[in-house]
Amino acid sequence: MSGEILSVSIVEDGSAGKCDARCGVDWSLDENRQAAQKEIRARFGQRVGLSFYDMAAPMECHMPADIVDQVFSKSIAAPLLVIDGELRIAGYFDIRMMCDTIQAALEMRGE
Repeated sequence: MSGEILSVSIVEDGSAGKCDARCGVDWSLDENRQAAQKEIRARFGQRVGLSFYDMAAPMECHMPADIVDQVFSKSIAAPLLVIDGELRIAGYFDIRMMCDTIQAALEMRGE
């Protein structure tokens, strides 16, 4: 068990158009962000820190440059789930998928 907080980031591209068919969670909405925070606290306590970033605001988006470059070159699609600086999901995902991925990351750390 490392004891370090697992850093989880949801990165969206606010400049991109939204899917009209409700393809996934709209991470720009406060209620979705709050629901994610609540679920993470309930399942993982203080072991996980969750941040939200928008690539449309590059000064606020603290993601590795290679990940941002891939999104802007269209080789991967936002939203992104990044855990400890590693891209884990590219494209639409929901809270359950996010929590499953976080659980796997914690298990790989021996927690």
